[in-house]
Amino acid sequence: MITFGDSGARALDPGVLRLWRRSALTLIIPISVIFVVATLALRSELAWWGVVALGVWFAICAFWWISLPIAYRRYRYRFGHEALEIEKGAWWRSITAIPYDRIQAVDLEQGPWQRKAGITELRLRTAAIANATLPGIPVEESEAIRTAILDRAGRSDGV
Repeated sequence: MITFGDSGARALDPGVLRLWRRSALTLIIPISVIFVVATLALRSELAWWGVVALGVWFAICAFWWISLPIAYRRYRYRFGHEALEIEKGAWWRSITAIPYDRIQAVDLEQGPWQRKAGITELRLRTAAIANATLPGIPVEESEAIRTAILDRAGRSDGV
């Protein structure tokens, strides 16, 4: 049930953190393999550059991996009286308020990994560039949230 003007902020579904980690691994693992192979292939005095690059890459990956749970914990949204408020950011904080009367479309998107995790992504579009995404909404709540936002915005599903 959605209550507008709620004072409490909502957290994303925990499944989104698992999804973010899976997505990170699909990038980290292949690039790490490429770095290791390239370093081993450098059989010259330049091999130390490969070792340095590999070390820097692993440091970046570790920092990124540590940042994921922080970003998850700090991603909050709240249904205010006049606007949907989204607060996010692991290191650089961002607070966005999207007035309901400016919302033109509310889309639900769900890829195969999101289906497996039982979550959807809610995308809000406005006439301005201030579009917003809520990446970890439980499937059971997503349609109710979408309908409530559209009703609050004064639009029907056909608009």
